[in-house]
Amino acid sequence: VAGTGTSSSSPAFVVFEGASLSGDLTDDDATAVLRAQTSGVYGNGRVETALDLDGDGVDELIYSNPSASGSSNAWYAGKVYFYEGGLDGDLSLDDAARVVSGSSQYWLGLGLGGGDVDADGYDDAFVGSPRETGAWYQIDGDAHWDGNQSIGDAASRTYNASDTGDGVGFGTVAVADLDGDDATDVAFGGFRADTVWIYLAAGGLGDSVETDDADITIDGDGAPTFGFSVSDGDFDGDGDRKSTRLNSSHLVISYAVFCLKK
Repeated sequence: VAGTGTSSSSPAFVVFEGASLSGDLTDDDATAVLRAQTSGVYGNGRVETALDLDGDGVDELIYSNPSASGSSNAWYAGKVYFYEGGLDGDLSLDDAARVVSGSSQYWLGLGLGGGDVDADGYDDAFVGSPRETGAWYQIDGDAHWDGNQSIGDAASRTYNASDTGDGVGFGTVAVADLDGDDATDVAFGGFRADTVWIYLAAGGLGDSVETDDADITIDGDGAPTFGFSVSDGDFDGDGDRKSTRLNSSHLVISYAVFCLKK
């Protein structure tokens, strides 16, 4: 999957089948192409894959345009489009199975990620927004997740920055069992605060939490944009790395790797 373009003439994303990857390719060789962007995304478009939100064994694709206008021409509200697996042919924004919109100045979708937080067999989507103090919104996966909603209605949990200007809601989020206790943890950063916050056993959290509520805080000690990108992976093979993303993962942060153990 590749994202591209800042104008209506360029694809928002293209999907290539793995078996077809050979030689020099163009978007004409893609399995699926979205060419429906009616206004520029100003270089901020995002694509997220590898999430099975409806539990059917096929990954969905999430595309966001953080600069999209919302209802009543709300400027820079941001919209996030959810496409079911099995993408093929030319697609439009109207083909999305679900659309989630922000409010004015939310820039919804500047961050994307996800994983199965509550271990119910459905991956959950995470959508970031730098609005006000900044936040990550958790949208629970479910067998029936079609329809259009505001982010306030779609989100089951909000992870809010406790302090304004921390840079929360950008980049990526890690959803994995970081300490090997068979419960899924959530980690994200605030690149302006040079800090990463980790919530252990996040499935048991309430509907709204703040960064001050995090169980673990990692200080970047002044490293520029520390925490903008946060991911996970089992680099020493000490866990069972499956679709549940459980068991002794490692946390990868801008410029550094932290391994959390029991």
